[in-house]
Amino acid sequence: MTRQSGSRIDSYEILDVLGQGAFGVTYLVRDTTLDLQFALKEYFPSGLAQRAADGSVRPVAGAQDAFQQGLKRFLAEGRTLARLDHPNLARVLRHFEEQGTAFLLMPRYAGRTLHQLLVRDGSFSPEELDALMTPLLDALAYLEQRGVVHGDIKPSNIMISNSGSPVLLDFGAARVLDAAIDDEVGAAGSEGYAAIEQYRKPARVGPATDIYGLAATLYRLI
Repeated sequence: MTRQSGSRIDSYEILDVLGQGAFGVTYLVRDTTLDLQFALKEYFPSGLAQRAADGSVRPVAGAQDAFQQGLKRFLAEGRTLARLDHPNLARVLRHFEEQGTAFLLMPRYAGRTLHQLLVRDGSFSPEELDALMTPLLDALAYLEQRGVVHGDIKPSNIMISNSGSPVLLDFGAARVLDAAIDDEVGAAGSEGYAAIEQYRKPARVGPATDIYGLAATLYRLI
């Protein structure tokens, strides 16, 4: 269940839902103090969380430990991602806890995802893919140098900005390099784009995990 438009989190008014995945919901919000729009990612793991009438989040019966482990990881990843600064990676501006869960505040990126462009235009030409490859591989190299694995590269998580530059979105599945994934939480990833190691328990991800996701994305684009 997503939050209703017009509801508030801290100083942010929810305007719309931008996307929903296995680990959370991303909203378009307005900072009521600055009167600026941002994207706000809420930790809301599918199958582990439920929302109360007042909007607060709590774990479902029997999922307390898994929910709390995921919450700690979500906040730890927020701290890690807040230190990243690369033109082709979505930035995390702030991370905070409220109403029993946690949030990551990010810029609102104007453009269309590769998934939206596929639906609109069909497949991409080799020349168009060449233009995407260098900046995306550079972004993955930057992540590897800092010990971070994105873990969920797919067309809907790559935005093509209005200037034509690709931006890798949605770090809700990100992991510290070589960190084991708890069985209860799983290794994330999306069907058709997740590497084989993401299906193992315990799963251990690495740079090859993101290369696989990017390769599967490029295969889909052609």
